[in-house]
Amino acid sequence: MNVKTVVVKDSFIKQEGRKGVIATNVRCSGNCTFCYEKLFSQLFPKSKTVTIPKYDKESFEEYNNGFREFIQKSTDDFPKISTLPTSKKKGIVEYYPNCDFFSLGLSLEQIEQVVKNIIKTTEFNGKKIFDFYTNGYNLSIKTLNHLKDKYSGMFGIHLSAITFNKEYRRKMLIGREDSTNIKALVKELPLNSTIYFLFLDFETAKKDLDLVVDMARKNNINIWFSKMFYNRINGGFVRKVSNDSEPEFKKFIFYLKDNTKYKDVYNKILFSPHSKMFASAKKKQLLDLLGLINSNEEHSAVFCSNGAYDIINRKFRNTDITVVRIDSAFGGTVDFSLGITFKTILLKLEEFRNNGTGFNKIYIPSTMLWVDGMYDANGDGIDLIENEGISVEVIPIPYQMKMQLLNIDDCYKYYGVK
Repeated sequence: MNVKTVVVKDSFIKQEGRKGVIATNVRCSGNCTFCYEKLFSQLFPKSKTVTIPKYDKESFEEYNNGFREFIQKSTDDFPKISTLPTSKKKGIVEYYPNCDFFSLGLSLEQIEQVVKNIIKTTEFNGKKIFDFYTNGYNLSIKTLNHLKDKYSGMFGIHLSAITFNKEYRRKMLIGREDSTNIKALVKELPLNSTIYFLFLDFETAKKDLDLVVDMARKNNINIWFSKMFYNRINGGFVRKVSNDSEPEFKKFIFYLKDNTKYKDVYNKILFSPHSKMFASAKKKQLLDLLGLINSNEEHSAVFCSNGAYDIINRKFRNTDITVVRIDSAFGGTVDFSLGITFKTILLKLEEFRNNGTGFNKIYIPSTMLWVDGMYDANGDGIDLIENEGISVEVIPIPYQMKMQLLNIDDCYKYYGVK
């Protein structure tokens, strides 16, 4: 049989692959109990996380030049870059972190060199301002104000506050119960920054929101609430908070709708909810992409995550296309397609063969290809499927579609609120 592998060389896929989608931040000072990154090598045994040492002159120049080169090569549709390029060597996936820029042990002089390089390249390419991601523990008010004074309006801060609730911080952010410095940073954030929270429960979310909403109004700051996910290795407390918060999230959305004091900042409050809600909000875009597939193709299958399964399955009901649900390798409630691996696809193919069904062609989402647009999080490539004599086509999921957050209206629609 002639095996034809089709990999769509879409600019979004290429850039996301180089970026690694979610890089492991191995120098992070957060010590969060819910963090998947420190468990990454257990979740994906073939991966390798690289701890960047304290920089000497040579290693810093390599880092800085690499950062500049990456930004210069990025597209106008890809303005926010939080990591260095990702590479695959000898079957090992290496992640070079820059998720917390201020935790890399750089001096103020070195930080300024990077900032100036970024500003120069982003201005040259006509991109939006650059966001520096940080949990705030290694960013002093003095350093932030120095950068703001010298580079006003040229950069933003993505501050992972998580929560201001002391009890949650005691249990989830080991050694970081005190949020005094985080609150001080919120007051000094530059224009167009973002404050990131985990949605832990209704009352905590309300209090966290009220502590920052005035700054959002004043400095055009986004407030981002993410669902509390857990993976298959996370402990009991993290799992309990994640499960208990699900019905509370709906309550929070209704509260925001009914409370007029937030109406002027509706467009500034954003959400990363569970995957089914996200898929529902992106239904039209998803169906447009699936419309490129010939529904009369016999012995063909679309492999997808749990979150997108219902929509995709309805699309291809009563056609020759089989829709196959794949569990995420992260496990737990992390059921987005970025957790699909070629190993899990192979297991599903074997299961179908044992039941008398074979496929000549399969479709996979680009979001599972973390590295160079061709490798999954475990470092495996399309060749694993090719060796089975099956043609593979990648469905290109645009960057904006997979990374765009939901707004309050999106959540209303999901819950049937008119």
